Amino acid sequence: MSVRSITFICLIALIATIVTSQRHNWQSGRKQSGDYLLDRQYVQNLSVQYNKVLSKLVNYPKTGSRREVIHFINATDQYTNGKGGFVSIRSGGVNYQYVQLNFTSQRSSGINYLLEIWGR
Repeated sequence: MSVRSITFICLIALIATIVTSQRHNWQSGRKQSGDYLLDRQYVQNLSVQYNKVLSKLVNYPKTGSRREVIHFINATDQYTNGKGGFVSIRSGGVNYQYVQLNFTSQRSSGINYLLEIWGR
């Protein structure tokens, strides 16, 4: 094999690795000194339906919970194949005591995130 062929194969392998290892992580705000973990949960809707987009609303805090001020929200996509969903804030969020997040899947895919909310 020539050097040119080996270089081409390496380039294709690199591009394939980058494309297949994409995550759709999302974050808002930043951790501040003295912040602690307010909530950690898996947000999942794994019931994949052909050609459908799934969504799931998540509210924090749960009814009757303490009400600390949120400084950082981190949603880590558990899909590593580029088929993860998307996250958006519907209400509240950073510098509020509550947040409502909307998790939306890609067409014909599920939702699988690790959600962490930090504040004090």
